[in-house]
Amino acid sequence: MILIVSLIESQLTGMRMFVQETSFHGVSLDKLFSSYPELKGVLQNIMTEGILSGAVRPLNRTMFASMEVEQALMCALHG
Repeated sequence: MILIVSLIESQLTGMRMFVQETSFHGVSLDKLFSSYPELKGVLQNIMTEGILSGAVRPLNRTMFASMEVEQALMCALHG
């Protein structure tokens, strides 16, 4: 997701993260929670620790009103 966001925002990501053996994982949370509901608390604790340590940070976002569909689509298209 970081690479996609960087591309959308026209930021150079560089190769440094790959040299440092950084790994990327995609997780489908709806399937995770429906298959293993006991993991929800474990994941919540991991995310909380990550947020407090600064390892997990929110992505930048732009909010649009329900009547601003055209502007939202233009923003998604052009970044």
